[in-house]
Amino acid sequence: MTPDIRPGDRVQVVDDATGTADETTVANVTNERPVQTAPDTVVVHGAAVQADGTTPIPVDQLEQRLVANRQAFDLNGTRALRAASVVARRAGGTLTYDAPGSTSWTATYSGLTAHDATMALGSQSNAVWLGSPAGTVESTNYEVGVGIAAGPAARR
Repeated sequence: MTPDIRPGDRVQVVDDATGTADETTVANVTNERPVQTAPDTVVVHGAAVQADGTTPIPVDQLEQRLVANRQAFDLNGTRALRAASVVARRAGGTLTYDAPGSTSWTATYSGLTAHDATMALGSQSNAVWLGSPAGTVESTNYEVGVGIAAGPAARR
């Protein structure tokens, strides 16, 4: 069974051999399905909220990913387009908060070929908290897409 892990839950993993424990608190990050806003542009909307329920998570700790099923995007030659606050090599998009102090964000992928736009619309959409500071061992990944259901699920 896959547990129904929710924002604020503490997840701890203990190494049986050494007794060493590592833990993280699940971040409150969400995102929606991608939407095409122009022939070469796809956007994804989401939210990222600190544990206090009102403060946005720092934008440099966030990433949005569109992951295709067994195909590569023309834009970067990989299965995933990524949007972050700074466009990185092979990323594909940018992620910004909708207004100062807002917890709602938008990831924008522009300059897409018709093939990439179609693939993006059918991709798995992920909001990712990268940890604090970004790049640490802890992270949270929130997924939506075809075949992804919320809550506990039986193993396949």
